[in-house]
Amino acid sequence: MPADSRQSNLENMTHLSKNLSAAVASWTRVWRVPGLPAHVSFRRNPRLKTTIARWLEDLQCIELGPRFFALRSRQEEILCHEVAHAAALLLHGRGIAPHGPEWRALVEAAGFAPGSTLTTRRRGLRETRPIPKPLYEHRCLVCHAVRYAKRAMANWRCVECVALNLPGQLQIVRRPREVVNR
Repeated sequence: MPADSRQSNLENMTHLSKNLSAAVASWTRVWRVPGLPAHVSFRRNPRLKTTIARWLEDLQCIELGPRFFALRSRQEEILCHEVAHAAALLLHGRGIAPHGPEWRALVEAAGFAPGSTLTTRRRGLRETRPIPKPLYEHRCLVCHAVRYAKRAMANWRCVECVALNLPGQLQIVRRPREVVNR
C-alpha cells in the first residue's frame, strides 16, 4: 500500500475519539497485527438505522452508524467486534467464518465476550403497538358458539350444528372497535 494511502487511512481514524484510537492501537499489539490501522478505513454512515456498525470486507472499511455514537458506554466493545473482523482477515485470509473461532479468539484476547448481536434496549421497555380487536362477532343461534373476525363472514356456519344436520346459521353482530396492547 502506498505511503500516502496509509496516511489517509490513519487520518480517517481522526473522527474516532482518542480513547477509541488508542484502543485500536492496543488491540493491534495484542493481536500482533501492527499494520492493521493502515489497512482499515473508518467512515460514518448516517443511513444505518438498525445496524450499529459493520465491517465491509471488499472495501476494507468499518462503517459507523448514528447509534454507535449514541452508545458511548459500549463503543469500545462494538469497535473491537468490527476491528477483529479486519484482523482475522489479515491473519487468516478470506476462508474463515465471519464469527468463527479465529474471530472469537481475537475478541476474547482483547478482553470482550464474543457475540454477534448487541441488545441495547432494557428488558420490559419494548414498544407496544395497538392491535385492534375483531370487529364482528359470529354467534350460533342454536348452541351459542362464538367466532370473531375482522369482517362479517356471511358464508360461515356453526360446525357442530351442521354436523348434527342443523342449519348452523350464525348471527353477526358488529362490535365497537377496542384497542388492546400486547
